[in-house]
Amino acid sequence: MKMSFIPGTDVVVQENQTVLQAALDNGMHIQHTCNGQGSCGTCKVRILGDENQRVSQSEKQLLSEHDIKMGYRLACQVQCNDNMEVHPQH
Repeated sequence: MKMSFIPGTDVVVQENQTVLQAALDNGMHIQHTCNGQGSCGTCKVRILGDENQRVSQSEKQLLSEHDIKMGYRLACQVQCNDNMEVHPQH
């Protein structure tokens, strides 16, 4: 399965790996301060291509409804289950 980090880097990921872990394993940087525990919200990314994945309780607490509708998620909470496009925050 493939994950595209915008701009311009495609990486192969393992199924059910989190977006954050896949990024770190492939030398990509996504800001994170709670080490993937879903408690800080700093790994907020926009994800296209896997919109059907359930939103976690952590995401519901840390992201607005509008953010979630626009495709924003926490990279530490989203599993790589399909090809997806990730837009990291800067």
